[in-house]
Amino acid sequence: GCDYFQIHYRPEIGAERIAQWSELVGAERLWLAPKLPPPDDVPPSALGAARFILLDTFSADKFGGTGKTGDWGKFARHQAEHRDHFWILSGGLAPENIGEALHASGAKFVDVNSGVESAPGVKDEQKLKRFVVALHHAAVTRAAAARPGGQRLDVRRLARSVDALEGDEAPGRDGRRVDAHVGTVNGRRG
Repeated sequence: GCDYFQIHYRPEIGAERIAQWSELVGAERLWLAPKLPPPDDVPPSALGAARFILLDTFSADKFGGTGKTGDWGKFARHQAEHRDHFWILSGGLAPENIGEALHASGAKFVDVNSGVESAPGVKDEQKLKRFVVALHHAAVTRAAAARPGGQRLDVRRLARSVDALEGDEAPGRDGRRVDAHVGTVNGRRG
């Protein structure tokens, strides 16, 4: 079976359909990704139906895969206003901008796709590795900045984990799925 269900949809789909999805799989297993034009906020029907909300870059003719970054400020605002949900940042994320994206959005979870591909649908091992390393560097920076003056962050231990990612034993090298969560990489079978 499936652990989670990620559904991309247009807001005009209606609250009744969203509620049906939630009843079918449960709010704890449903990841909703509403296709929101820039001025629109996540509808209350989505917030009531799912604990996981993925915000992707809006495109009038596509569901994701544009390679363009979204409104990181909007993401940060939603995450701050609805702390009882898990917010996943998506849209145009790549090794070159993941640090800035995390800093601007405060995202704790990210969804990456075209930013680590060499061609549509083809993951590039080097790009993926650079993404994970950049993600860890951003997490270390954020953790260091969040420490009160008297607490010490073990940067050497964190640096060793980043160095391990840069080597041959990088997650995903043996075909395992890599789930990016700020500060960790989970290499469980997909």
